Amino acid sequence: MAAALDGIRVLDMAWQGPGTFCSIILGDLGAEVIKVYEAHPERRGGPLSFMYPDTPIFPGWRNCKTMGINLKTRGGLSIFRKLAKTTDVIMEGFRPGATKRLKVDYDSMKKVNPRIVYASLSGYGQDGPYRDIVGHDINYIAIGGLLGTTRAADGTPVIPRTVLADFAAGGMSTVIGIQAALIAREKSGKGQYVDVSMTDAIVGLMMPVLLPALIGETISEQGENIATGEEQRPWYNVYQTKDGKYISVGSVEPWFYANLCKLLGCEDFIEHQYAEGEKRDEILQYFKKTFLTKTRDEWLKILSQKD
Repeated sequence: MAAALDGIRVLDMAWQGPGTFCSIILGDLGAEVIKVYEAHPERRGGPLSFMYPDTPIFPGWRNCKTMGINLKTRGGLSIFRKLAKTTDVIMEGFRPGATKRLKVDYDSMKKVNPRIVYASLSGYGQDGPYRDIVGHDINYIAIGGLLGTTRAADGTPVIPRTVLADFAAGGMSTVIGIQAALIAREKSGKGQYVDVSMTDAIVGLMMPVLLPALIGETISEQGENIATGEEQRPWYNVYQTKDGKYISVGSVEPWFYANLCKLLGCEDFIEHQYAEGEKRDEILQYFKKTFLTKTRDEWLKILSQKD
């Protein structure tokens, strides 16, 4: 069975994590991905190479071919242009303006191939006051507001274990933008430019947090969310179990919450799912004490009996 992007060729100059993640997804969907990196031995490792010092290339480069090209030389630029003639997508992750200096920017490439889809992936987009500032995932989630919603009990921001701006926001948004541009090309016969800002994409992921402001309500205190502070909900929370492990509970729908209460032996709480104040705290404390009576695996077995 043919994959969705069979026959699509991608030249990827975005060798850091966000571009690599995008390339992986495009490759999974059937595209031929050629990662173009600067032809210097110290650059071969690509993103996070310091974590994998004994490997010649980043182990996450699945589905990707690699090619070292020095774009600062006439010969290197000539090779890249020849590849671009038979390429569907070019992706880059340089600072704004760098590709123009190298003569591999969108305006230059569309002269070589008018059908080219050209995606630029950067921290803050190609224009605006932050465009020239260097950054990484931690900076984008800070400016985008996400870091302020993940805090320790003392209020200190907690860095997420995974890279949300790089992968979930930047990488996936670039995949979506490229696919949309390829579909548009089928209708128009022309390629287009795709500008992805990881900070903008993070703000999009913040919609559940920002929604109250859009409807005139007050946004919660920094670090508070549906599982903490005044917004804490017993039916959508994480509980410690007898063996020191944790179990997540997501009984949002009333019928799921009712089943949960029956399994925990507190049917009188069913009608108080959305209670506030003392009643909510009473339910929360009951849930906490109850989940401490069995191990995580024991609870998983019990809770799996019903939705």
